[in-house]
Amino acid sequence: EQLVQPTERRIEASDAFVEQWIHDREFTASGPPSRPRNMVRFRSSVLSHARSQTSKTARMKIGMITDSLPDADFDAMLAVAARLEMDMLEFGCGNWSTAPHLELDPMLESAPARRDFLARLNAHGIKISALNCSGNPLHPGEAGRRHDEVTRKTIRLAGLLDVDRVVMMSGCPAAPGDAHANWITTEWPPEVRDILRWQWDDVLIPYWRNLVAYTRNQGVRRRSLELHGYQNVYNVATLDR
Repeated sequence: EQLVQPTERRIEASDAFVEQWIHDREFTASGPPSRPRNMVRFRSSVLSHARSQTSKTARMKIGMITDSLPDADFDAMLAVAARLEMDMLEFGCGNWSTAPHLELDPMLESAPARRDFLARLNAHGIKISALNCSGNPLHPGEAGRRHDEVTRKTIRLAGLLDVDRVVMMSGCPAAPGDAHANWITTEWPPEVRDILRWQWDDVLIPYWRNLVAYTRNQGVRRRSLELHGYQNVYNVATLDR
């Protein structure tokens, strides 16, 4: 509401854009829309309206997560993003994302690969809003260790790319001795309360203290949590905790 006024116009414009997008989308079997018709022009008019009501220092930026186009290669995805006049892109780096447009290890190992990646985005005037590694690094056993490894690699890559935000999930431990994550949303009966306390005090909070320190050491300022089911942090109350 601070960015675009009045709120009612913003909502109406957003609804109209979605309807137009559904009407105009033409995906072929080989990839992105080949003939967007009125989509770009309509989107431009919506964005022009929104941006005309914002200050130059607080202009609304429009973006998408590239997992939205999982079957398109990097160039095809980038062409769609440019055609839609996206300002920013969020890239999935692994865990529950198939990471269709970013190869984590080669990017970490090669400064030229990182420069080329950024140059291809800059050629379209597109920036990186965030890297995403949503998963469950607190899952017991090997699965959790793999997710934690991808999480830390993603944070490290964000620092190397000068991206200040990593999107992830809080994680959900098991109960002591269990082989699977145990998502608990109530504190009764009493044994459930004991498990929940153990999850938070012995697993989740120590993990996050360590991860925050690691993130800061990599030069990344923000860790953005998706408030999702099957995670210990899944609503505002658990986020505050």
